[in-house]
Amino acid sequence: MLGLLQLRTAGVNPDLALEAERWPEFTPLALQQGFRSVHAVPLRLRHQTIGEQHEGEQSGDLTLALNLFRTETAELAEQDRLTAQALADVATIGVLQERAVREGAGVDERLQFALSSRVVIEQAKGVLAQHGELDMDQAFVMLRGYARRNHLPLTQVGQSIVYRQLRSAAILAEFPAAGDYAAGELPAGE
Repeated sequence: MLGLLQLRTAGVNPDLALEAERWPEFTPLALQQGFRSVHAVPLRLRHQTIGEQHEGEQSGDLTLALNLFRTETAELAEQDRLTAQALADVATIGVLQERAVREGAGVDERLQFALSSRVVIEQAKGVLAQHGELDMDQAFVMLRGYARRNHLPLTQVGQSIVYRQLRSAAILAEFPAAGDYAAGELPAGE
């Protein structure tokens, strides 16, 4: 059926018996079930058809369609064609709405992760600032420097400090005393 689905407008095959060579697997099965013709109405929004691109295919190789199977060999009447397009349009709205919800959920998850990461980093900065008598900027520089030197994600280091898996003294020992540089000043190399 791919031949019909590659069309950007409704595809019509009024006599399946004539298509055995074109669709050698599909045609015999459809005929066995009593179907004699098939019509494919693409799912589209305005003039753009919707579909999925699969690995190795060029954009637009597969178009989603509403397929209508008939037990008679004939084309659709105009009213049936219009009804089929209306049903395809409703299906298109459903597909696009589901995609929007799914993509929105992905954005929500990424935003929640970013917010949670930020909270953990701020908490870790607070621990370092308290234990090392640092301002928050200095604490962040130390946290970031430790993460970079040890090739660890910043959030992971922050979590290790907050959950006391990594002692703040281990990070603070790598830098000169807080009094050796002014508030907000960055240690060399950071």
